[in-house]
Amino acid sequence: DGSSNDHFEVSKSGIYWVRVTDNLGCTATDTAHIEVLGIAPTPNFTHSALCATRSILFNNQSLSNDTSLINSYLWQFGDGSTDSIANPEHAYSNSGTYTLQLTISTTSGCSNQLRQTIYIDSLPHADFTPDKRACSYTEVQFVDISTTSESYLNSWQWTLNDTIYTDRYPITIFNKYGDADVQLVVGTAHNCYDTLRRTINIIQGPKVNFSYSTPCVSSPIYFTNKTVTQFNLTTNYKWTIDGEAVSTQRSPQYTFVATGNHQVSLEATQLSNGCSSAQSTTIDVKPVPIAGVKADLICAGQSADLLAANFEPQCSIVKIGRAHV
Repeated sequence: DGSSNDHFEVSKSGIYWVRVTDNLGCTATDTAHIEVLGIAPTPNFTHSALCATRSILFNNQSLSNDTSLINSYLWQFGDGSTDSIANPEHAYSNSGTYTLQLTISTTSGCSNQLRQTIYIDSLPHADFTPDKRACSYTEVQFVDISTTSESYLNSWQWTLNDTIYTDRYPITIFNKYGDADVQLVVGTAHNCYDTLRRTINIIQGPKVNFSYSTPCVSSPIYFTNKTVTQFNLTTNYKWTIDGEAVSTQRSPQYTFVATGNHQVSLEATQLSNGCSSAQSTTIDVKPVPIAGVKADLICAGQSADLLAANFEPQCSIVKIGRAHV
């Protein structure tokens, strides 16, 4: 073709010659008859997640560039193993870097090959633990302690308490006690996964509940403790109002000196197993009654009906009486 390149691509049959000149000016010429049988095919493939000890599917994507058919495959996986089918499966015993080669041939006698360096990731090891003794009716956080030796973890999927969580350290509340199934699936940056299923025992904790009488300022409010404990175990109670501990009685009374919203919390702790839980609520304390007196026009020496009423419904006092003027 008149070029001075060190290579030449043949596209059709014919006689081709080449002249070579060295640095001393000496030349040599050679001639060859080349018959073009067809166009070289294009090898290509995809694969599933590259994880050690797991079967990897290699999906052939090779193409024939003429009317011939691909009739031969040679997979060389880089670990001494080979295969000759179009879409093989192969498992690597160890993690690391491997050179994978696919060689294909067509019915016209043309062949081509593709080399690709792949990284085989190690499988992660899924593991977890609750951050404390798991009790019902209180928050339990699960701590991921999974490990991986090659890559890094980047996905977590928890199935616990009939809910799916994707946080690394999920928090849940079990509203029943007994055995509970927990599953954790961890994944690496190379999409390698491991699954751990474990049954944990949820200890029965106190189910805290309370009620209270009408909340009026400067009047005692009576709190009724309705907490349910396991087998009526000995339980400590702690009442907190607006962030301040005010009582350890089971059902105390308390007098508010200011109207408005106040935060009331009750925490119960079972002494035998250490389980505790709490409940909080906001109480709207109403002002004291303001009496109003209404009477018709009366004359001295006559009797009349008098009405005293407060316009706060929760703290109202309505009394109808009779007075003599």
